[in-house]
Amino acid sequence: MKTILLLTLTIFTLSGYAQQGHTVRQGGSGDFTSIQAAIDGASAGDTIRVYTGEYLEPLTIDKKLFIIGMSGRDMTRITGNITYSGSSTQGGIFTGFTVFGYLNNYNSVDIGNISIISNCEIHGVVKIRRTYIYDSHISVEDGNALIAYNNSIIKGNVIINGYSTASGDSILYIGNKISGSSYGITINGSYQDINIFANSISDVYNGIRFYGSGNTSHTLVSNNVFESVNRVFYFDNNSNTIVIASINNNVINNTSDKLFYLSQSVGSASVITIRNNIFSNYESTGAISGLYEKYFNNLYSGAGHTTQYGNLFNTDPLFTDPENGDYTLQSGSPAIDAGDPAFFYQDLDLTRNDMGIYGGPYSFDQYQNADMQTIQMILSSVSVQAGEDITIKATGLIWGNKAVRLALTALRFFT
Repeated sequence: MKTILLLTLTIFTLSGYAQQGHTVRQGGSGDFTSIQAAIDGASAGDTIRVYTGEYLEPLTIDKKLFIIGMSGRDMTRITGNITYSGSSTQGGIFTGFTVFGYLNNYNSVDIGNISIISNCEIHGVVKIRRTYIYDSHISVEDGNALIAYNNSIIKGNVIINGYSTASGDSILYIGNKISGSSYGITINGSYQDINIFANSISDVYNGIRFYGSGNTSHTLVSNNVFESVNRVFYFDNNSNTIVIASINNNVINNTSDKLFYLSQSVGSASVITIRNNIFSNYESTGAISGLYEKYFNNLYSGAGHTTQYGNLFNTDPLFTDPENGDYTLQSGSPAIDAGDPAFFYQDLDLTRNDMGIYGGPYSFDQYQNADMQTIQMILSSVSVQAGEDITIKATGLIWGNKAVRLALTALRFFT
């Protein structure tokens, strides 16, 4: 099911973006030949435009700056660790680079206390906090590629040969592609409000790993694809109590071991609800004894969990073309309008929930398969003095949450 949402982006004020600009060109025709020199010479709120080149230098950023690779990430490369230092960097932007961090350094790319990082290719371990990272490519040889701390959004990225760890509260994973490692996403420790929507996790040993001591609460895993994953939900805890976790509207296909795997006991107060999922081509369901788990309105291609109601067993979901990653439902699929009938699980067209990734309020298509079409954009001014604001008001047809990309595109064009 595809639904277009009409969104009006309310007043989006980008305070101070039109401050002084600096250029970095290796040939000497710019203000600086070194990015670090430009950072040191800039004032908070300035823009640094970096042009084509191979910049062999570590960077330390200690103020709010807008650092833009003007030639794109394929043409503008940095070799060296990048560190954002101190809270005064909050509100900055880093976009349009390929970064080769020193892979033997755990903090090879430490991008904390910054508002947005986008359109980058990063080879090395990335650490973020209070950051929105999107449309980037992150790779390591094997291991922890992206560590997210409090109040971070990870959207539309590709993570290869590594996994991501949620090590803080209020973290959102949305529309990412993760493959080729021991884990997809690890929820590490006693945190709350971890939301994992519309991601594609493939060719990993464990899909979602709950790990560590303490209480993990209010976790939602919804509308994700798990393809060729050995164990999908791995509870690798040490007396951890998963207070509330919901696993909704996912598609799990080609699992070589267990759907649910419990390696250690967990707290007796744990509550996990599993609803509106499609489990297809799996070795076994596995058991998560010690948890209070509830299964509603799931479809199983074989035998399945029999507790609660609405589950379908030994049933073909009638995917359109699963061999090529198309998990839309054919007409006549038993999964259509077969999910939980409650209002808050309804599809975007306000009909009863369809099982699988295109059902419910977090449909996969919103975040993975479409782009924005802008109808109208109004700027308060096309030119301002240093220290003044530019206000952007935009109305458009939008898939999911891409308002930030719209604003940034306008910003780069008009400044």
